Amino acid sequence: MKDYKKAMKIIPRILNVSENTFHNYRNIQLGENKDIPYEKVKRLELLFGIGDGKLENYQIECKHITEILKEN
Repeated sequence: MKDYKKAMKIIPRILNVSENTFHNYRNIQLGENKDIPYEKVKRLELLFGIGDGKLENYQIECKHITEILKEN
């Protein structure tokens, strides 16, 4: 519990966000259409030793530019 409380103070500083903003990040539910800036997500992945993209909350669908150009 002691380390948890320390972490809740230190992690927002590492991310350069307020504690309230970090709390809001933590409350994002899986599949919600809310976003955390890429740099912050990347720092969290590095901080916790998580692989690239493992904190991805939802998939972004997009056609390749060549498909779009063929359609138009």
